[in-house]
Amino acid sequence: MKENILISSDKKIEVLSGKKYQTNMSSENVKQVFNNVMESVSNGKKISISKEMRKAGYSDSSARAQKAKRTKTWKELEAKYLNEEKALQTLDDLADRENEDKRSRLEASKEIFKLKDRYPAGKLKIQEFNEQVGKYWDKEENLP
Repeated sequence: MKENILISSDKKIEVLSGKKYQTNMSSENVKQVFNNVMESVSNGKKISISKEMRKAGYSDSSARAQKAKRTKTWKELEAKYLNEEKALQTLDDLADRENEDKRSRLEASKEIFKLKDRYPAGKLKIQEFNEQVGKYWDKEENLP
């Protein structure tokens, strides 16, 4: 049984089998999710944006799709609070030869390659496919 209840002019809550879900993504909810995610990161906890969205009242489907990340409010918060240059500088410092921790140097180097889309993980699959196709055509040419 689906029942709609109007809370205010801009917020609508759906009551579905006893659970309440917000049907719109107000900027306050997006901010709440963003703050919770940032707090988890700063405390060294694993983050789950979907879980934080459910806590803020988003439906399961919206949470799974992480729709809050596609909002203008989320983009503005990222631009304001996430310093990309600082993160890149940290990766660069970790990848530097002066860093004696080989594991962190390697991981930082991998991240830099991923960010520059030069990490070969996806390319290896394509190369393997091309090799298989080449082998197939070689076999076809050698048939009588």
